Amino acid sequence: MTAPPTRRALLLALASAPLTGCLGAADDAPSDVTTDDPQMTDTDDSQSADRRQQVEQLPEPSPLSDDLTELFLADDRESVAQQRDLTLRDGAVQVEIALTANGDPPTEYLPEERSEYGDTVIAYVAVGDLVDLALDDDVKRVTRRFEPQPT
Repeated sequence: MTAPPTRRALLLALASAPLTGCLGAADDAPSDVTTDDPQMTDTDDSQSADRRQQVEQLPEPSPLSDDLTELFLADDRESVAQQRDLTLRDGAVQVEIALTANGDPPTEYLPEERSEYGDTVIAYVAVGDLVDLALDDDVKRVTRRFEPQPT
């Protein structure tokens, strides 16, 4: 019996779908039609592959929430942030970091401006640092920051 796909495998498949497209459709396409995206470059492909490799380093269960993993993998982060209702500011996303017991905040990924209470840190973190932050020994979980809603 085959094991069900992991959450990471599903996220990686979703992130790579725009890159791979419909492979079978290429055989049926007329030869005079150009299907290359003029905005997509080899650098974009290599950066996407690098990001996927970084995500594969995360343990199961992942300390990085699904929506932040999707944001990290995205080529168009602004659009993913808008779809997922994530707060972006200058390439950084607002997150809530749960630290391990007696864990120290990993200051190399955190700005000076942050909130700390108990074992929780709230800060804007560069999207490119999310996986490294989640892999830090003092970090238990990295999730989106939910703003309190008035009742």
